[in-house]
Amino acid sequence: MHGFWGHNLRSRCGPQMLATIKAPLKGVARFSLDRDHSGTDTAWIEVHLSCGAGNGDSWRLIYPRRSSQDRWRKPDRSHRKEWAGLQDLPTGSTVDEVASSPSAIGWRERLYAAYSSTHSGHRENTAPDAAMKRAAYFDANVARHLPVDQAAPVLDLACGAGPFVAYLRDRGHTQVYGIDLSGEQVELARSRGLDMVERAEALQYLCDKPGQFGAITAFDLFEHLTRPELFDLLNAIHRALRPGGRLIVQTVNGGSPFHGLIRYGDLTHETAYTPSSLAQAFRVAGFGNMNFHEIVIPVYGLKSSVRRRLWPLVRTLHLASLSVESGGVGGVILTQNLIATADR
Repeated sequence: MHGFWGHNLRSRCGPQMLATIKAPLKGVARFSLDRDHSGTDTAWIEVHLSCGAGNGDSWRLIYPRRSSQDRWRKPDRSHRKEWAGLQDLPTGSTVDEVASSPSAIGWRERLYAAYSSTHSGHRENTAPDAAMKRAAYFDANVARHLPVDQAAPVLDLACGAGPFVAYLRDRGHTQVYGIDLSGEQVELARSRGLDMVERAEALQYLCDKPGQFGAITAFDLFEHLTRPELFDLLNAIHRALRPGGRLIVQTVNGGSPFHGLIRYGDLTHETAYTPSSLAQAFRVAGFGNMNFHEIVIPVYGLKSSVRRRLWPLVRTLHLASLSVESGGVGGVILTQNLIATADR
C-alpha cells in the first residue's frame, strides 16, 4: 500500500481507523473514520495518485458520509472510471461495522492507532534538560549538512511534535516547515508556538510543491517503509527539492552489531539499511553526492563525555574482530543509527 509512511505519518491517535482497499495504478486509497468533539462520526473514501505516476499530478476524490449509521453504497456510474479497480467496501455495512472489522483494519493500522501509548520509544522526553540534549545531538550530527543559506526552505518529514523544527528556528533558519499525519502531534507542536507545523500526508504534500525546498529531512522514518513505499517517497522528495537541494536521513544501520535493538524494538519497523543499500536506492531515485556518517555522541555532561571518549576504543575492538572475519573493514559504520545525505 502506498502513502502510509513512518510512525509519525500514520494516523495513530483517537478513534481514527484506516482500512486498506485496492487502488488503481500507483494510487492511494483509504477508508477513514473520524469522531469530532460533538461525538459525530464522519467517514469518507479518499483516492489520489502518487507523483511517481504519469506526469506527477495529484488527484483526490472524496465521498463523505454524514454519520456512522450511513450505509456504504456502490459509487454511481458517473464515477465508474475513477473507481475502476477499487475493491468495493461491503454494501450495506455501516461505518462502525466496517471500521471495527478485523479484516478491514490491518496490523499496521492497529499498531499505529495506539502507537503513542503502546511503544515506549515514542514517548516524548519531557525532562527539563531534554531540549538542550536534543539541540546538542543536532549540533553534533545534522548542523553541518544543512544549507549554508539560512533562508533556504527546509522541510522536516514526520516531524512529530516538532523538536527539529524548533531547533532550526532557534538556529536562525527563516523558512522552516514540518508535516505530520498525527493531529495529536501537530496540535502539540502548535501549542509550543510552532505554527509552521501542519497536518499533511507526505506524498500529497511533496507532490504539490515541486522544486521548492533547499533541504528535506527524515529522522527515524525510512525503517518504517516497505520497498514500494520507500521508492514512492524518494521520488517525491527528489521532485520537491530544488536543483542541488539535499536530503538528510537518519535511519537504522543494519551494519551495526547493535542494530537489532532498534530494528526489532518496534513492530512497525520494516527493515534496516546499510550505506550500500541506501546508496543503491538513492541512485535509482536520481540522487547523487551521497555521504554516510556514524552518529557522533553529543557531549552535554560528564556521562556523555565519558561515553564519547570510550567509543573509539569500543569501535576499534569491533573493527578488529570484523577484520579477522572478513579481511577488511573499509568504510564500516558501527553506530546503531546512521546519517545519510544525498543531493538532487
